[in-house]
Amino acid sequence: MATYKFDKGPTATWAQTFFDAPRQHYLTHPSARFRTEFGPVYYRGRLNSSVKVLIVGQDRSTDEILAQRNLVGSAGQRVQRLLNRLGLTKSYVMFNTFLFGIKVQMDSTMNAAAVEPAIMNYRNSLFDKTAAASTLQAIISFGNGADLAITNWAARPAGVPWFQLHHP
Repeated sequence: MATYKFDKGPTATWAQTFFDAPRQHYLTHPSARFRTEFGPVYYRGRLNSSVKVLIVGQDRSTDEILAQRNLVGSAGQRVQRLLNRLGLTKSYVMFNTFLFGIKVQMDSTMNAAAVEPAIMNYRNSLFDKTAAASTLQAIISFGNGADLAITNWAARPAGVPWFQLHHP
């Protein structure tokens, strides 16, 4: 039997979930504030029952867009050091508030976009699918956009501690 040092990637059901993302909504968004040139960035981490910590970032930077993985740049390295100190090397999954990076920063326009039904419902479906498959022990959000995402997650599991941290 083969053992894998790294995650094998999404299963067919996760791949279908990613395929069903509201990409067109982002591409035609009236704010024109999404960086859509290189495509969406879906996640980083595990998409299986081993997930203990759900991590939510605000949006992706150039590093994440080029690597097609969440939190891999300098902020991601800080997050990885935090996880390593907590003893977590593979029992986490990272999503972001948006599938695409944003132009400028979170402001009232982007706060409103974060709770638009197409964006919020899809993001919540990712959170719901993670929570259904795992026994979450903590939720960590980085930044105001991520806090907004967790605040608007209707099915957030009761009793799971939520740590709201500054964006690294």
